[in-house]
Amino acid sequence: MCPYNHAIPEQRLIFRFLFIIILFQVLLAGCGRNVQPNAGGETRESSARPAGISGTRVLSPANDQYFTLGDSIQTKLELIRDTLPEIDSVVFYIDGTRLQVCFEEPYEYAYLTGKMKVGSRPLRIIIWYADGRKEYHNLNIILRSDIVPENLSYRIENIWPHDVRAYTQGLIYEDGYLYEGTGQLTESSLRKIEIKTGDAVMVRNLPDDVFGEGITILDNKIFQLTYKSQVGFVYEKESFDRMKMDACSATVIWGTTPRTRSGDSKRKAEYMSRNAASNRIR
Repeated sequence: MCPYNHAIPEQRLIFRFLFIIILFQVLLAGCGRNVQPNAGGETRESSARPAGISGTRVLSPANDQYFTLGDSIQTKLELIRDTLPEIDSVVFYIDGTRLQVCFEEPYEYAYLTGKMKVGSRPLRIIIWYADGRKEYHNLNIILRSDIVPENLSYRIENIWPHDVRAYTQGLIYEDGYLYEGTGQLTESSLRKIEIKTGDAVMVRNLPDDVFGEGITILDNKIFQLTYKSQVGFVYEKESFDRMKMDACSATVIWGTTPRTRSGDSKRKAEYMSRNAASNRIR
């Protein structure tokens, strides 16, 4: 006697529903494959994106090779494999700009550098194959200026002594004396130097917590800057008496010079800083 199936109708419906879901997932997985016949009539799976390819090499130029403005840079490719798909085209770029497309051998191009900028310039070559794959070559060329520097001669007129402990930051020659601003914390100063002996005939020391920088002379006043203290000092030229202390907005300051701006009737003392081309301090 055959056993009786006691499954209730609701359980049979659940089993059928699960079977339909599993079958649907299997069909979806099969549809996601790209199945193509090969030469023997069999089927094979192929990727949706062609694999990478390497069938050429750059004969010239070498990576980071130096050239001079005006040179013609010969860029040449060489085929290193003959079992690859046919090359459709070769595209040459420099600085991201497409310059030439070659559709047949020889795959080469001459870059004219006369109007390029000096420095490192990126060069790129893209090889397109008939099956849609691409090959890339990326390298740099370095362009030097075509200006030949002038060879300047000099001769030493005089040698004068100087205090080797003075960390010179500003130096002005006026009225037969050197005016020198020195740096270093606890050692910064303003000095008037007798040029032939190197002796200081007048010294004004700066506060220990500032680093002295450049100086300039304007209207019988000496302007002296400090490195990171954001202050500048103004002295009476003849006595070195400090007339005032000015605040400077720049965080790092180096040098100062007199300058006449367009529209101004008087020259101003201005300073050079890291975060501003020039800043007026008077």
